[in-house]
Amino acid sequence: MAHPKKNSSLKSSSHPVSILICDDDEGMRDTLKAMLDHMIPNSRFFTTSSSAEGIDIVKSRNLDIVISDLHLSPTDSGEKLAELAGSLGLLSILLTGDVASATRHQNLSKNGVYILAKPVSLAELSSAVASVRKIAS
Repeated sequence: MAHPKKNSSLKSSSHPVSILICDDDEGMRDTLKAMLDHMIPNSRFFTTSSSAEGIDIVKSRNLDIVISDLHLSPTDSGEKLAELAGSLGLLSILLTGDVASATRHQNLSKNGVYILAKPVSLAELSSAVASVRKIAS
Protein backbone atom coordinates (compact mmCIF):
# COMPACT_ATOMS: atom_id res chain seq x y z
CA MET A 1 0.00 0.00 0.00
CA ALA A 2 1.37 3.42 -0.92
CA HIS A 3 1.90 5.86 1.90
CA PRO A 4 -0.06 9.10 1.70
CA LYS A 5 2.06 12.17 1.03
CA LYS A 6 2.76 14.55 3.84
CA ASN A 7 -0.19 16.81 4.41
CA SER A 8 0.64 20.49 4.15
CA SER A 9 -2.40 21.58 6.17
CA LEU A 10 -0.14 22.77 8.98
CA LYS A 11 0.75 25.63 6.63
CA SER A 12 -2.79 26.91 6.36
CA SER A 13 -5.56 27.45 8.86
CA SER A 14 -8.16 26.82 6.13
CA HIS A 15 -7.71 23.04 6.40
CA PRO A 16 -8.20 21.11 9.63
CA VAL A 17 -5.10 19.50 11.09
CA SER A 18 -5.38 15.70 11.32
CA ILE A 19 -4.01 14.19 14.51
CA LEU A 20 -3.59 10.58 15.62
CA ILE A 21 -3.42 9.93 19.36
CA CYS A 22 -2.30 6.44 20.35
CA ASP A 23 -2.33 5.61 24.06
CA ASP A 24 -3.64 2.65 26.04
CA ASP A 25 -5.01 5.02 28.69
CA GLU A 26 -8.36 6.46 27.56
CA GLY A 27 -8.05 9.34 30.02
CA MET A 28 -4.69 10.31 28.52
CA ARG A 29 -6.15 10.18 24.99
CA ASP A 30 -9.01 12.45 26.10
CA THR A 31 -6.61 14.86 27.86
CA LEU A 32 -4.30 15.10 24.85
CA LYS A 33 -7.27 15.62 22.54
CA ALA A 34 -8.56 18.47 24.74
CA MET A 35 -5.10 20.09 24.92
CA LEU A 36 -4.59 19.86 21.16
CA ASP A 37 -8.11 21.05 20.38
CA HIS A 38 -7.39 24.11 22.51
CA MET A 39 -4.10 24.73 20.63
CA ILE A 40 -5.35 23.91 17.12
CA PRO A 41 -9.14 24.41 16.96
CA ASN A 42 -11.17 22.42 14.43
CA SER A 43 -8.62 19.61 14.26
CA ARG A 44 -9.66 16.13 13.15
CA PHE A 45 -8.76 13.42 15.65
CA PHE A 46 -8.18 9.71 15.29
CA THR A 47 -7.59 7.72 18.47
CA THR A 48 -6.49 4.19 19.21
CA SER A 49 -4.97 2.15 22.00
CA SER A 50 -2.68 -0.08 19.89
CA SER A 51 0.32 0.58 17.68
CA ALA A 52 -0.91 -1.92 15.06
CA GLU A 53 -4.14 0.04 14.58
CA GLY A 54 -2.14 3.29 14.71
CA ILE A 55 0.11 2.06 11.91
CA ASP A 56 -2.98 1.21 9.83
CA ILE A 57 -4.35 4.72 10.42
CA VAL A 58 -1.02 6.34 9.45
CA LYS A 59 -0.96 4.29 6.24
CA SER A 60 -4.57 5.05 5.29
CA ARG A 61 -5.13 8.65 6.42
CA ASN A 62 -3.55 11.93 5.48
CA LEU A 63 -2.24 12.94 8.91
CA ASP A 64 -0.19 15.85 10.16
CA ILE A 65 0.64 14.83 13.72
CA VAL A 66 1.11 11.44 15.42
CA ILE A 67 1.32 11.27 19.20
CA SER A 68 1.92 7.93 20.88
CA ASP A 69 2.75 6.54 24.27
CA LEU A 70 6.11 4.78 24.12
CA HIS A 71 4.92 1.93 26.34
CA LEU A 72 1.35 1.16 25.28
CA SER A 73 1.24 -2.16 27.15
CA PRO A 74 3.76 -4.78 28.27
CA THR A 75 3.70 -6.21 24.74
CA ASP A 76 3.11 -3.09 22.62
CA SER A 77 5.35 -0.12 21.87
CA GLY A 78 4.70 3.14 20.08
CA GLU A 79 8.28 3.26 18.76
CA LYS A 80 7.53 1.66 15.35
CA LEU A 81 4.50 3.92 14.91
CA ALA A 82 6.63 7.01 15.65
CA GLU A 83 9.38 5.84 13.30
CA LEU A 84 6.87 5.30 10.47
CA ALA A 85 5.29 8.71 11.03
CA GLY A 86 8.70 10.38 11.13
CA SER A 87 9.77 8.65 7.91
CA LEU A 88 6.68 10.12 6.20
CA GLY A 89 7.56 13.62 7.35
CA LEU A 90 4.81 13.83 9.97
CA LEU A 91 5.28 15.51 13.32
CA SER A 92 5.76 12.55 15.63
CA ILE A 93 5.75 12.77 19.41
CA LEU A 94 6.46 9.89 21.79
CA LEU A 95 5.33 10.23 25.39
CA THR A 96 6.87 8.31 28.25
CA GLY A 97 6.71 8.32 32.02
CA ASP A 98 10.02 6.45 32.17
CA VAL A 99 12.97 8.86 32.12
CA ALA A 100 15.43 5.99 31.53
CA SER A 101 13.42 4.98 28.45
CA ALA A 102 13.48 8.53 27.13
CA THR A 103 17.26 8.56 27.46
CA ARG A 104 17.60 5.19 25.70
CA HIS A 105 15.42 6.39 22.82
CA GLN A 106 17.11 9.76 22.26
CA ASN A 107 18.31 8.48 18.87
CA LEU A 108 14.71 8.81 17.68
CA SER A 109 14.86 12.57 18.20
CA LYS A 110 17.53 12.68 15.50
CA ASN A 111 14.91 11.26 13.10
CA GLY A 112 12.37 14.01 13.78
CA VAL A 113 10.60 12.20 16.62
CA TYR A 114 10.05 14.32 19.72
CA ILE A 115 10.23 12.57 23.08
CA LEU A 116 8.28 14.21 25.89
CA ALA A 117 8.07 13.06 29.49
CA LYS A 118 4.71 12.37 31.09
CA PRO A 119 2.88 14.12 32.46
CA VAL A 120 3.17 16.40 29.46
CA SER A 121 2.29 20.04 29.97
CA LEU A 122 0.34 22.21 27.58
CA ALA A 123 3.47 24.38 27.20
CA GLU A 124 5.68 21.41 26.21
CA LEU A 125 3.15 20.05 23.74
CA SER A 126 2.56 23.52 22.32
CA SER A 127 6.30 24.08 21.90
CA ALA A 128 6.78 20.78 20.03
CA VAL A 129 3.85 21.47 17.70
CA ALA A 130 4.82 25.12 17.15
CA SER A 131 8.39 24.29 16.18
CA VAL A 132 7.21 21.89 13.52
CA ARG A 133 4.54 24.30 12.27
CA LYS A 134 7.31 26.90 11.72
CA ILE A 135 9.33 24.38 9.70
CA ALA A 136 6.27 23.46 7.59
CA SER A 137 5.45 27.06 6.64
